[in-house]
Parts: sequence; C-alpha cells; structure tokens
Amino acid sequence: SQCNADVTSSVSVSGIELTSSFSGTLTQFNSADITITDGLYKQSSGIFVGANANITMRRFQLYGGSYTAPSGVMELTGDLGGLSADKYYDSFLVNGQFNHNLGRIIFDWAVYTDGSQNNSGEVAEIVLGQDVILNNLEIDLEDTNNYGGRNNAILTQGSGNKVIIEGDLTIHDGQIQKGNFELEGDLILNCVSTLLCADEGDYTVSMTGANGNQSIIAQDGASTSRLVIDSSADVSVTSVNFKSQTFDLISGNFYAPSGNYDLTGVLERGTSNYDGHFSKTGGNFFHNNGTLVLSSFAQTDNTSKYNAGNLMIFSLSSALSLYNLNVAINDVNNYGGYDNANVVFDSTYDINIGNDLNFNDGVMKNGVINVAGDFNVNCTNAQVCSEGGDSTVNVTGSTNVQAGGVVPTP
Repeated sequence: SQCNADVTSSVSVSGIELTSSFSGTLTQFNSADITITDGLYKQSSGIFVGANANITMRRFQLYGGSYTAPSGVMELTGDLGGLSADKYYDSFLVNGQFNHNLGRIIFDWAVYTDGSQNNSGEVAEIVLGQDVILNNLEIDLEDTNNYGGRNNAILTQGSGNKVIIEGDLTIHDGQIQKGNFELEGDLILNCVSTLLCADEGDYTVSMTGANGNQSIIAQDGASTSRLVIDSSADVSVTSVNFKSQTFDLISGNFYAPSGNYDLTGVLERGTSNYDGHFSKTGGNFFHNNGTLVLSSFAQTDNTSKYNAGNLMIFSLSSALSLYNLNVAINDVNNYGGYDNANVVFDSTYDINIGNDLNFNDGVMKNGVINVAGDFNVNCTNAQVCSEGGDSTVNVTGSTNVQAGGVVPTP
C-alpha cells in the first residue's frame, strides 16, 4: 500500500507492523504517545517518522525501510524472561535505516520469578545488520528473583556490529554480554543495591571523545567490562572509585579516580592464558594520587581445571607513573593451587610508583618497578598471600615483609 497514516493523539494498540508491501509513511504527531500492549513493533518497508512524543513496546524489529525515533523516549520494556526462548531473541533488531532524532532509548526489560524458574541467561538480545547510531541509551535489566543475585539478567549482542552512542550511556542494572559500544558522551554506572547494580559482563566500551571531554561516573559497587580510551580529548573518572575488567589506553588523556581504580572480575577459568590486562599503547595516564588495584581472580571448582598461568599482563609503550599499586591477584579454586595466579609486567618499560607498592596476593613476574615509598609484602593466610615471583622491585623507602610473605627475586 502507498497510503499514509497519522497518529494525531495518544493511542494504545496491540502491535504495529509495516509489511514489505507498505511504501507509505506512518507519522507520529507531537504529544501523541504510542503504547504497544502486546509488545512488538515490526517494520519491513515504508517510513515511520517519530515526533516530540514517546513510544513504548516490548520488542523492536526493523528489517527494512526507514525509522525515525521519537525525540522523547523510546522504551523497550516488559517481562521477556518469562516467555519462551524465541520471544526474547531479536528483542532490538536493526537492519534498516534508524535515525535517533536526538531521543532517548531505554532498555527496561525484566525477569520475574518466585524461585520456581531459573532466570540465568539471556533476558534480551540486540541484533544489528550494521552499525547503529543512538543518541542517549539507558540499560536497566531488572532481576527481581528473590532467590538469586544481580548477575542473572543478561543482555546479549548477537552480531559483531557496534552501537555508536553520540550522547550518554547509562547502565542502571544488569549484565551485558558480547556488546561493542562506541561512546562519544559520558559513561554513567549506577548501583542502588546489590540487586540493582551495573555488573561487569563481557562487553567493550570505547570512549572516543568525538564531542569533547568525557566523564565516567560510577556509584560504589558498579562496574564495567572492557574499557578502551581512544580519545581526542580528556576522559576523567569523576567518582572516587571505579572498577573495570580490563583497561586499554590508545590515545587521549585519562584521569584516574582519586580513590581506587580496581581491575577486577573473573578472568580465567583453568587455562594457561591471560584474559585481563592493563595496556597503554599511547596517550597519557594521570594517576590523580589514587591507587591502582589488581584484584582479578581465577575461579574454578573443578579439580580437572588447574588454574596455573598468567592472569593479567601489563603492556606498555612507555614508562608508566602510578601513585599507589596494590597487587592482589586471587585464585579461589576450592581445590588448591592458590600460588599460581600471576601478574606479568612489561619487561621493556619501567613502572614508577610515587608512593607505596602493596603486594597482597599472587605472583609478580617480569618487569622493573621503582617504588619511591614503601614495599609492603603481605600475607593474610595461606590462601591470600604474596607469593614471590621474579619482578625487579627497587625500593627507596622500607621493605616490610609480613610472616609468610615472599618477596619477588629476579
């Protein structure tokens, strides 16, 4: 059909589908909010033009044609986890022309269960036929299972294409797997409680600074996964503390938090390869008198998986200046082998520490570390203890060895 249609006032409908035979335009008027009660918006052809209004749905599938989002809020919400598997696949699918219209998109899917259902795994899925450009994106995956934790509501990205965000990325709750986000605005990570918190996941946020300086704002307890700084401007952590799984500085100026920057999370499951890293191939790292904490851990409860190996590596293109460095690489294998989780320092460029080096757990391999303050070699118990290594540590202040602690020996 070549007919056009207008939405002139707020409306509630069971679904909207623009079929492959539709070549007209569906136009939303200002203040004419659209609510799709059964949840599916599907478009194969034609044109949709959003206005200064809102649209609410459960799933969005753009197979073709042109879609211009409302300049208000486009919210994808509802209980997807309670549906059969094919209902939450393709929850947000873009394979046509998507125009964000300076609006805000909210992924607000939820899982509801009283404990009789296992809600671990995918709650919703992003599928992109090409890179998609959004303005502001908020992710709020709710897991209200009274018997489970916050890590069970997962959003996956089922393709290698990326989401380009020209505004801000805000994560309120949930875990993202396999996603690639190129961020031009600020990264905001919220954590209201242990059940409502931005979790690590397995995704990449690349901060590009295309629109100027950027901020990372993280509430205590919130974390991101792989953080990449590839910016033409400054990227500053404005919160006191911050956590990510890995860190890559390619270009630009990165200002660390004044408290703790914690590289943490499960990185290795019984292999001999490292998955965690601190990489600086360009740009400038400013420590802001804070502490870099290496607290990643290998985790396995399977005796056949022996988790010896290199858990984290430092890769540098020039010398690195830090204020405090805490090495606390953990191995929580319940069957032993606690002395086999290693952090490997770059053997070409020195790490210069302006204050203290605290060696709490793990093995320090390779590299030269110059410490202007004290070198504290700690040992809490047999499982949490400094376990030596072969790094060279040059200390200006004092070397304090707790009973049981092992100093690295080159």
